[in-house]
Order: sequence, then structure tokens, then C-alpha cells
Amino acid sequence: MNSLGLSTGSDNFEFLQLLVAQLQNQDPIDPVDQEQFVNQLTSFSTLEAVEGLNAKFDDILQLQQISQGFDLAGKDVRFVEDNGTATGKVDEVSVVGSQIFAHIDGKQVAISNIISVLGN
Repeated sequence: MNSLGLSTGSDNFEFLQLLVAQLQNQDPIDPVDQEQFVNQLTSFSTLEAVEGLNAKFDDILQLQQISQGFDLAGKDVRFVEDNGTATGKVDEVSVVGSQIFAHIDGKQVAISNIISVLGN
């Protein structure tokens, strides 16, 4: 964030540079319409808010996936392997970076490769 409270992402920075250039190079006899200027700033603020919401939704989605993954611990599952499908018991669930893995019979299996939970 900068001193104005605005994010300094590259797209945002480019927008602000363009806006400053527009103000610096405006015709003094025919300045930029104030309403147009306010609309541009409003659009910028709206875009920034949407980007913030998207980041929060990504965090919520990851937490939901982690929770679902942890619920698999101790359960028998069917999962996709290189040579077809296999079954096994989930011994442990771990998070590596942004990926969730189940440890099944000594194998590290991406949670997205689990296709069903078997009845116990």
C-alpha cells in the first residue's frame, strides 16, 4: 500500500501513472471533466475491492479444501494412480505450499486424485 492507501500492484501502478500523465498533459483551456475524473477513480477503487475479494475467496476455498482433506484421515479411499486406480487408508493429510496431499500406504497422493471414500 502507498501513502494514499492504494495497492501498488503493477496494473494499479500503471493506471495511476496514466492518470497522472493525463492530468499533467491536459489542456489548461479545456481541463479534464471532473465527473469523468471521479468516475475513473471510482472504477479504480471498485477494481481494487474486487481483487481483494477474489484473494479472500481463494483463502476461503483453500481452508475448505484443507478441512475436507483432514476429514479423510483414517478413512479408506479410492484414488487415481499412473496405472489406473487403487484403494488404501489415509494415514495422514498434509499441506505443502497451496496443495493438499493424503498419505496413503506410504504414497503421497494429491487430494484431487481421490475419487471416492469407501464405506467403513
